[in-house]
Amino acid sequence: IRLLFRALTVREKVSPTCASSAEYCAFKHVTSLGKLPGDPSLDEIRSMTAKYSWLMPLDPNVQTYEVKALGVDCMHLDTAKEDNATTILHFHGGGLVSGSADVYKGALAPLAQRVPADVLIPRYRLAPEFTVPEIVNDAVNAYKWLSKEKNASDIILWGDSAGGALAMLLLQELIQDKAQLPRAVILVSPVTDMTYASYEPSETDPVSNAGVLKFLQKQFQNTPHSILSMSADT
Repeated sequence: IRLLFRALTVREKVSPTCASSAEYCAFKHVTSLGKLPGDPSLDEIRSMTAKYSWLMPLDPNVQTYEVKALGVDCMHLDTAKEDNATTILHFHGGGLVSGSADVYKGALAPLAQRVPADVLIPRYRLAPEFTVPEIVNDAVNAYKWLSKEKNASDIILWGDSAGGALAMLLLQELIQDKAQLPRAVILVSPVTDMTYASYEPSETDPVSNAGVLKFLQKQFQNTPHSILSMSADT
């Protein structure tokens, strides 16, 4: 967590009176963005998530370009500057209904440079326009494409929040297919119950609330529970 916030570049205009460390200033600003309303719309959730993109600007020295991974649009961050570098396959958070590569690229780049590794961020399809199986299929195709470009031992899966759930669902598919597994998996606050039935909203939560969880539950109510809830056995 400390490394994550240290990676955030906090602009002076974001927090002009903050005299504390960069990571604390970033955290303070994130929590000041305000909670979503108690009965949010899809547009409100997506707009809230998009605000984080300017909080975490991308280093201008990092080149980005778009690639197609078996039909899946992806953003590639050229952070390692090496031909045979490790690649991080990152699945962004956002409840599977929001978020994008553009929101996360600024925070991921400095972390990847420390590995060092390149980053591939799939622009996977989102609910409710698409189903969870379709979203998982995007993750599978992105991994299959990347594993043809390099050895699976040079791939690290990384996902946070709902992106962590997507990384685990991808792993389930790979294990069932007896496919080559990645070298490592990094999960940051992964959602392991996409039915959200086990989550208890807190008044001090800077982002989520009961209304948000109710909205997300509605998006996935027709998806089989076996797909959405992951136990230690799976």
